[in-house]
Amino acid sequence: MGVYINPPDKTKKEWLATHAQKAEKLPAKWEDIPEGDLYLVWVDNGPFDALAVLFSPGELEYFQNALPTEHRPYIIYVAKYDDVAPVTNGGLEEYSQ
Repeated sequence: MGVYINPPDKTKKEWLATHAQKAEKLPAKWEDIPEGDLYLVWVDNGPFDALAVLFSPGELEYFQNALPTEHRPYIIYVAKYDDVAPVTNGGLEEYSQ
């Protein structure tokens, strides 16, 4: 199912503006991600948007394969784990254990 960011008190775009930086592309390997950082992918689904957290090597690989053929608008971001964890409704902690 994945891990998604759902800030309780602002939109995803507002949260991104204060907690993340745009990234040009995904890293080639999980090991290339600095400790404490997480990559995020914001996707415009039309009536709603989603902000996925790339929380594992498998999730990174999934998005590396999916994004080249993605037709929906998307933006890649990088943020700190400590900023991301509180807005995933416990989902990130579940996968991190």
